[in-house]
Amino acid sequence: MDWLLFITTFWAISLLPGLNMTLALSLGMSVGYTKTLFMMAGATISLGIVAFVCAVSVGAVLAKFPIFFQIFTIICAIYLLYLSYKMFLGSKFNLDEKAKDISSKALFWQGFMSSVSNPKAWAFFYCFISALYR
Repeated sequence: MDWLLFITTFWAISLLPGLNMTLALSLGMSVGYTKTLFMMAGATISLGIVAFVCAVSVGAVLAKFPIFFQIFTIICAIYLLYLSYKMFLGSKFNLDEKAKDISSKALFWQGFMSSVSNPKAWAFFYCFISALYR
């Protein structure tokens, strides 16, 4: 496996906008820049874990058994729909003090979970790793 290519592509795909960038933008506006750093740290660590897991094991398994990738994608899609539904029910278009009281730990885990359940990251790394194993 060409690790330099993998690392370069990993950082390039990390800069593309998506779920994590949208979450960071909305949290930055509602809770402030410094508290949003905890969410970004959780998302970055999670993305690194996804990349590592795909690189050493899961990528090979998913390339060999595509049904597991389809099942995982469906589970992630259901989770994202659930998050969208919860956000829709609790959406308020004002920035009240309640949003500023969220803990740094909760922000970290919110970033971590949004990144690890993001099918875009898994799909990218799956395709990338499966191409390298051929």
